[in-house]
Amino acid sequence: MTDKQLKRNLQSIGKTCFVNYFSKFANFALSNDDIVEQMKKNENYTKKACQSRTSHARSIIRAGRSRDALINICESHVPDHVHDRARQLLGEV
Repeated sequence: MTDKQLKRNLQSIGKTCFVNYFSKFANFALSNDDIVEQMKKNENYTKKACQSRTSHARSIIRAGRSRDALINICESHVPDHVHDRARQLLGEV
């Protein structure tokens, strides 16, 4: 995955969504449908939007670009709680 693809995928997911659901996206014991159902319960997203976000997030993780995505988020203008959580996750990956 190129840097350009990474940025595009992050835009498709939403940086806050990527951070909020990172542990679920990274847990491949959960199916995409499991994550979609959890997102639909907690967010105001359509099923199709949840499926798209999950697919893009997992492609970042499978490509080994999680760390780069989290660094990108840490360097972005996001709410403080998202920034703080991204830094915390960065220390875990």
